[in-house]
Amino acid sequence: LITTITMSSCRQNPLLSEFGGPFGTAPFDKIELADYKPAMVEGIKQHQAEVDAIINNPEAPTFENTIEAYEASGLLLNRVTSIFFNLLSADGDEAMMNLSQELMPMLTEHTNNLTLNEKLFERIKAVYEGKDSLDLNREQLTLLEDTYKSMVRNGANLQKYRQLTSKLDSLSLTFGQNQLKASNAFEMILTTEDELVGLPESVRESAKMLAEAKGKEGYLFNVSYPSF
Repeated sequence: LITTITMSSCRQNPLLSEFGGPFGTAPFDKIELADYKPAMVEGIKQHQAEVDAIINNPEAPTFENTIEAYEASGLLLNRVTSIFFNLLSADGDEAMMNLSQELMPMLTEHTNNLTLNEKLFERIKAVYEGKDSLDLNREQLTLLEDTYKSMVRNGANLQKYRQLTSKLDSLSLTFGQNQLKASNAFEMILTTEDELVGLPESVRESAKMLAEAKGKEGYLFNVSYPSF
């Protein structure tokens, strides 16, 4: 269940409301940078509560109350992080990059709290070890095996792994941002007619204007404008 939260300014955070666009499209025109962190904090809170309910279930672990329940958890968090990080990688500016550096440790810690959770792993393991006695179809069996193997590969309850993944996520994010900054800073100057052969006149004019605006001679091209 995605909970709608009203912010102190009486403006509703669009990330915490059901999307009303076609096919559930996000209302990108209404989302502001300040919306992401509170939405992720709420997403983490909801996801942890859903997993806690699985762990604290007094009933014996079953495919339905453990595997299916775990697969269905984290809807809000997955939705918000998908929007944020897709936009960040496609067209992230300095403000989004700075925010990502703040959010990543929080998200990594939450992920580790789940994948390295001993009680959760024991329930998943119990279902997995009894899979031969369960009447599961192919899709259910695949989900069970993928969930169990993912927990094993992530090193359930290994504290050293927790520290390494946190550091790796931070370094990977920094590398990606440096790569994006380098791409955004790229510029190419063309000065001869041979170099411009085949380019439409409109592109040439735009490149000429861009060069003049930056006090350079010739035709200036960068990663975003004017486009080949």
